Parts: sequence; C-alpha cells; structure tokens
Amino acid sequence: MLRGHAIKVLDPHKVELPRAEYLAIWLDRDLKQQAKSQAKFLRMMCGIQPAPGTRGALRASYKRDRAPALRALVNAGATILPLRFEGLLTNAAGRAALIGAYLEHAGIRCNIDKMTQAVRSRPTRCAFGLEMEMMLHDERKQVAESVIGETP
Repeated sequence: MLRGHAIKVLDPHKVELPRAEYLAIWLDRDLKQQAKSQAKFLRMMCGIQPAPGTRGALRASYKRDRAPALRALVNAGATILPLRFEGLLTNAAGRAALIGAYLEHAGIRCNIDKMTQAVRSRPTRCAFGLEMEMMLHDERKQVAESVIGETP
C-alpha cells in the first residue's frame, strides 16, 4: 500500500483503477442538497444557467451511479468507510474519530483534534453563495498538511 497519497475520485466506475489495497472514504450527501449545490456551482462558477429539471436529473444520476461506483472501488481492492456529509458537519469530532480509527488500523496516524478543527461550521443545506467554497479553497493545502502525521 502506498502511504501518504490521497486522491479524490468522483466517478470510480467511469475510470479504470489499478488493482491495489486502497483505503477509501465514501462520502454520501443528501441527494437534493448535492444536486442543488452542483447546479449552484454551474451557475456561479461556470456561468451556465441549468435548465429546468436539471436538479432532478442530477439527483437521479447520483442515485443511479452509487452502487456501480462502490462496486468499482471494491473490485479495485478498496476497503470502504462510508460516511455522511451531514454527519461531518453535525458531529465533526465523532466522524474524525471514526476516520482516525479506520486509518489507524492500516498504520496511519492522524491528529483527531486537527481533523475536527478543519471542519467549518455551517448548515448541512446548500448555502446561497460561494463564500464557504472560496474560504476553503485558500485553506485546503494547510489543512491537508497538518492533519496527516508521519506514518510508521
């Protein structure tokens, strides 16, 4: 297993992942809120006005893709820790402890306090503007470097 490498794979069923021992964290989100967020991103960042029905089509797509995506991860050799996006926001310390225990099992130590502090307090519903996204963009690298400790 490679240590100290993390990637975000949005559609694991649409790419060919090499067979290996992966530790995957699968983050589910309320489909209505996820579709609303994606439509907001298209509108505000790309200047694309989503057509009527886009959010419904996105929700259906996310629902349809979930099982094949999880199956693709398992087929590639992944062990999966499923979590809810909403749970990260409402119980950051508890979810950080779950992630820490999951990674500790593989010999990867994390700073649970720093993981908890990295979660920005916000409602679980999709926010109106992009203030949160812009703030997080500036902080990502610092947070990532501070959360993962040395591996044995």
